[in-house]
Amino acid sequence: MQTLPGCSTGICASIGRTCSDLRTVQRVIEAGAGNIRFALGLRDRDFFKDLDVVQEAASAADQTIHLLFDLPSTRPRVGEMPTHRFHAGDRVLIKDQERFDGVGAGFIPVPGIRAFGNKLKRGDRIFFRDSRQEFRLQTDGNEPLLIAECITCAEAIQSCVGCSFPDSDMAFKPISNQDADLMRAVAERGVHPSAVVPSFITGPEPLLETRAFVDEVWPGKGVQVLAKFEVASALDIIDDLLAVADGGLIGRGDLGMSLAPEHLPHAQRQVAEGTRKAGKPFLVASQILERYAATGMPYRAELSDVSLSIQQGAQIIVLCQETNDSQRPVEAVAMARRIIEAEAACAS
Repeated sequence: MQTLPGCSTGICASIGRTCSDLRTVQRVIEAGAGNIRFALGLRDRDFFKDLDVVQEAASAADQTIHLLFDLPSTRPRVGEMPTHRFHAGDRVLIKDQERFDGVGAGFIPVPGIRAFGNKLKRGDRIFFRDSRQEFRLQTDGNEPLLIAECITCAEAIQSCVGCSFPDSDMAFKPISNQDADLMRAVAERGVHPSAVVPSFITGPEPLLETRAFVDEVWPGKGVQVLAKFEVASALDIIDDLLAVADGGLIGRGDLGMSLAPEHLPHAQRQVAEGTRKAGKPFLVASQILERYAATGMPYRAELSDVSLSIQQGAQIIVLCQETNDSQRPVEAVAMARRIIEAEAACAS
């Protein structure tokens, strides 16, 4: 992964709804993003069109851009549905189907969720989009109808957002068949990422499985496999995961759903110290400059958060919603760059 000139930290911007046209991607690169993240779980996107845009933008900016492939695992995601905001107390059906069928507004399509039915029980919570929407199951997962009640819904639910099950004992495979096919197609184009990041890792085995796949598809290309820390149990085996990974990434959005919020700063420090001890890169992702990207106001807490991550040794600051679904993707990258360069100046 690529750092800013003269700095020990770099920026990774995410492709998405508000960062996908040629001009915006080129401006994001020019603003300081030397790395681009592709969230392969965004099934509503044309991956190869996005890849072509990034390559064209990099060429226009005369820069080498490193690619990060963020794998969604086999965790269920919301299917195709119109954007809809539920309200506390609303009861909805969660259906195992690919798309909304146009009958009423009281259901959410989640293809594949029935495969995990025996892991879901009445009272379990289901989170969508980093817990911005919280539902609680009113039925067991193996009952004919899967019914949930809305507890909170800070934002509307839309297609492709991920589901999390903080009260359920679920294990997901690191690479779905669809993502495996996609990465093989990328390799056939002669393109390779700098890093691949499997999601919801709870032990070394998924990392080893991912590395075996990467070495098969991109032999000799040095594609890194990063351990993403986004479930609480992964914090208990930091050393074991980093022993087989090329670096560690803390995904604070999902991790914040399995930890009490007051424990998140300590968790970040744990991962930072673990990667430093292992001599491997440390990446920080999600909820970094979201308010700034939404409002244009430079909140002191967010600025300090980026500064602290740099001081903890973050090699890469990964902007997620800040670029892929915000009002100010270019400005978010520019602000992150200003903080990184200011920290480098103070350290010199």
